[in-house]
Amino acid sequence: MTNAANWYGSIATNGEHTDYEMMIALEEVVNHTMFFKTRTTTETVDGEKVKRRETIKVSLSDKTGVPVDEVAVRRWKMILHERREQLLERKRIEAEEKAAKKAQREKSKTAAFIDTKTIAMF
Repeated sequence: MTNAANWYGSIATNGEHTDYEMMIALEEVVNHTMFFKTRTTTETVDGEKVKRRETIKVSLSDKTGVPVDEVAVRRWKMILHERREQLLERKRIEAEEKAAKKAQREKSKTAAFIDTKTIAMF
């Protein structure tokens, strides 16, 4: 990752927007990182030692140690945030359509069931 950031970062490519800045922005937009580290702490609770493990997020820029163009990251964040909102909206619409289709199927099953019983009575 460090080599890729060095070779394809905005500093190496004369300030052009690059995948390195996009990945850093993506981590921030989705609030998730590719790398984690754990820290173990020992506490004394009621006279007993208790080990506690804590997971800490490590950003791509922290992991690689390669300088990043913050302006490019902000631009990518705006683009990616807008794209994320579009995808979430599409997902919401598809879920509503799926629920409507399911309700329609249930309604048609109920209607068919009622009609069958009504016909059987005569």
